[in-house]
Amino acid sequence: WEMVECSNQLLWTILLGRSAIVDRDEILKQLKSKSDHLLKGLAYYKKPSPAAERKLKTSKDIRQKRIEFVFAISKHLDLDQEQSLQLLQMFLIDAYRGNWKEIGSKIGNEFERHNLLQQIQSYYFSERLYALRCLKHLLGYWQDPNHPYREVYSTFLESAGDVVKALWSQYKEHSRSEVPSSAQQSLEAESQWTIQNLKEQCELLESILLHYKDYVMPFPELLETTKLFHERGFGQNQVTRANVFTESKPIMNHLSFLCSMILVQGMDLEILYTSHGKSQEYKEHFILKDLSEGGTQGRELEGLLCQWSESSYQAPVLLTWALLKYLPCGDRREGEEDETWKELGDRALNLNVFGFMLSSLKDSFCSVERPVTSVCKVISLHLMSLAVETFSEESLGNPEVLLAIASEAFTHPRLMLEFWREDESGARLLLNSAISRFPMQLKQTLATLLPLAADPSSVHEVYQLLAAIPFYTEPATEQSLKNCVDCEDCEALLVLTKPRVLYHEEAKRLGCRPMVIPEGTVAQVCGDLMRWQHAFSAWEWFTLMCANLLGTGGGADDPSFISSIEDATGVARLVSQILKHDFATFITEFQPLVSLYHSVLQRFYALPSPPVDFIAVCLECISVTTRPENQGKKAWTLLARTGFTPYLLSSVSSIESVSVAPGHYGQLLNVWERPRGVYPVTMAMLDLLLNIVEGK
Repeated sequence: WEMVECSNQLLWTILLGRSAIVDRDEILKQLKSKSDHLLKGLAYYKKPSPAAERKLKTSKDIRQKRIEFVFAISKHLDLDQEQSLQLLQMFLIDAYRGNWKEIGSKIGNEFERHNLLQQIQSYYFSERLYALRCLKHLLGYWQDPNHPYREVYSTFLESAGDVVKALWSQYKEHSRSEVPSSAQQSLEAESQWTIQNLKEQCELLESILLHYKDYVMPFPELLETTKLFHERGFGQNQVTRANVFTESKPIMNHLSFLCSMILVQGMDLEILYTSHGKSQEYKEHFILKDLSEGGTQGRELEGLLCQWSESSYQAPVLLTWALLKYLPCGDRREGEEDETWKELGDRALNLNVFGFMLSSLKDSFCSVERPVTSVCKVISLHLMSLAVETFSEESLGNPEVLLAIASEAFTHPRLMLEFWREDESGARLLLNSAISRFPMQLKQTLATLLPLAADPSSVHEVYQLLAAIPFYTEPATEQSLKNCVDCEDCEALLVLTKPRVLYHEEAKRLGCRPMVIPEGTVAQVCGDLMRWQHAFSAWEWFTLMCANLLGTGGGADDPSFISSIEDATGVARLVSQILKHDFATFITEFQPLVSLYHSVLQRFYALPSPPVDFIAVCLECISVTTRPENQGKKAWTLLARTGFTPYLLSSVSSIESVSVAPGHYGQLLNVWERPRGVYPVTMAMLDLLLNIVEGK
């Protein structure tokens, strides 16, 4: 056989730094050897041809039996005969798990032959995807100054020609590809081919999105792309029977999200975001320039968008256009000029624009941090943030959904730094608004702060933000209105005539001061809520809240108890995150709260339906306290006193006579974790043991 070329899977391993090849020159050499395949992508693979068939038939280097099997591969995959031979060679090297000498006998056995063809098909499908992923990897990191191979990728791409043109060509062809006859013989074969086709479309669109993060999309191309995506139903109008297969639905949803993100990116949302409030800079935006100069492309694009009202996939594009039209002249009066922005903005909200973006960011395709995920998070956060800065928060729907988008996006380091640097950003306004209603919306507020606390550089900012809460908000009940009189200076305000003590009994049990709203404090009633102008520390309130939770009963059928457990779980996660990054600074502040978590383990394990996640997070928080040297024994002793850890039933005379009780942990493991196949408490327990061992 001729020299077998490097497989796409092997090249992928090299690019990820998981092979012995780490020299930059050698990596560039490997890329150049595969350049034809990478740049042509799916177009590299050819259909069977009579010329290739004749060439193989006349070859004297390959046995006849093997040539016949190559022809069978070619027919099964609808692939060029020579490429089928190359594929077989790479399969035998990379993926075959048997003895090469047995290949001949397997080819002659019909059952074994069929299995072998299925394995080769699976390998072929993965090779196609790896070819696309390798190029996508280059597009994702070629301008990343922190990537070790940035210069290699940059050198390769700069000599590659018009990459995006090739990507568009492949997408247009494969998004209209019909199922080949070889895959129509069974529903399973059709399903495999259809899922593969959808995955390839996703890879192509992800690469296209990564290209446009670095380059501006020309207006004619934006217009053509908008028409293309509209015609294809944002990935939903497939010529195959994709809707028949359950597996295809999440892939198609991701396709739709990618279509939206490409169009929003194509409209140059970044310029709108960075130029907000600078009307002069808006005029340089290519779309606004075309509209102001009476161009036809802008009017044609707007006319197309005005016809959209079908699905949430279109909503981000409609909202972007609404902002694009509104921002340059947002101070005009209603009715004086074109109000297309209002119509399209309302339509985007009716199509649940923010709910769509949130569900897309939460799906499995965006769960792993990679360049395309980062681009989607940047676009989504900037679009949401710009809408909050431009319009009133109340007009945009559920604020918890907006905060949830921010919490998903803040896992991106750049967006986290942006948040602390930009005091007037939409995300900052949202969080400040949520904090002004503290402790209402507590669950989502904590979820938003959690990714911000994941970075050591912002831990102190998160702590300070919660250490000085300006208002205390509660439901406006008869009890909360007690001892209140109308304010003389403003009829809309109430004044407290006697000090109001919150969590008095809990503070007494803990031996700390209760939370007191002093006499003369002013409150504002907003609908069914009452907001006191009283500054306090949320960390002290969290301790009192946890103590109150320990003193109450409840179960799986008590909504109030479940809500309190969810809030307490969010607090424990945040405390654990902060302590991981700066234990020495914050352990004294958090010690009263962490001490209560021992009681949580003892109190809640025996409930008819114990809050397993809350118990696991509390154990994780306790685990963090064992990290400093010589603290492990103390932490284990405290846990043992609660009966949570396994313990000996008698003195040890020999290994054979050891008798161990499982403790509360054992009961949680056997009754609640094992039947569900999910082990949060066990994982926290293992982490605790590891910290104790390492601490010694």
